[in-house]
Amino acid sequence: MRIKNKLSPYPILFEYSDDYVDSLFHADVTSKTEFGQVVICVTFTLENLQIEQLIKEGKAEYCVHAECPITSFRYKKSGNQDIEFKVNADDIKDKLEICTFITATRDIVNYSNEKFNLDYDKLSFNISKGNILAIGTEVDVIINKNLDELQSLSGLIKVRKKQAVNAEYMSIDLDSDYILISLPEYEYQKYAEYGKQGFKRTVLSMILFPAMVSVLSRMKINTDDILQEKKWYKAIEKILNENNVEVDNLSIIDGNGKYSVFKIAQQIFKNPIENAFREIDNINGGRE
Repeated sequence: MRIKNKLSPYPILFEYSDDYVDSLFHADVTSKTEFGQVVICVTFTLENLQIEQLIKEGKAEYCVHAECPITSFRYKKSGNQDIEFKVNADDIKDKLEICTFITATRDIVNYSNEKFNLDYDKLSFNISKGNILAIGTEVDVIINKNLDELQSLSGLIKVRKKQAVNAEYMSIDLDSDYILISLPEYEYQKYAEYGKQGFKRTVLSMILFPAMVSVLSRMKINTDDILQEKKWYKAIEKILNENNVEVDNLSIIDGNGKYSVFKIAQQIFKNPIENAFREIDNINGGRE
């Protein structure tokens, strides 16, 4: 959505309008892509005491509108002076158009402002709920997708059947260039069977996700330079670095901030637990 400079029945604080004097409304917009999600951070700067007072009284609020003109994806969020939100990179093609506003949250009767241009001196206006009071920064966020993240990693993960007849538990071997996941015979048969029957994401959640938690933990506590030369290590380290995460920042204890291995493993596989439940719901729904 692009804001066009057109006539309004009431004054609007806008960089390209002279409706107000000695006033400013601006937004700093930053973005980063993390594990398939685009994180948008917006910080507002407002220099107009009466509009500030409207916000304090809950009569107006800061607002961000995001839109992809190609996919028609739209997102709107209101909040305080600092707004952060996330959108899925798959919903966006190439760029995200960001527009910022201050909008009325309720009807405002006889609105006037001492910083009105002299043309509006001593005039007042009735503002309806949802009307725009100020228009801020417009910016295009260019989306850089790491489309080959999982493709490059999937080639380095191999699931095989354990040779021992009486094997009971899954195990992981990280001593070669591949992440080798070994399953007991029954589990391996079900892995192969259900993966072909539409339960791919469910199998991913059950096997690859916990394996990745173990792998990230091993990377965190690693003191062996040889391990860092493995292909799987370099591939995962590359994925982490491209998403602004360093191996040294990983935390094995879940709950220790945004870099816990448990959370990062879920981000790498793009929320596998939720996807597994949705997959089950879809299949069950198709059988009703």
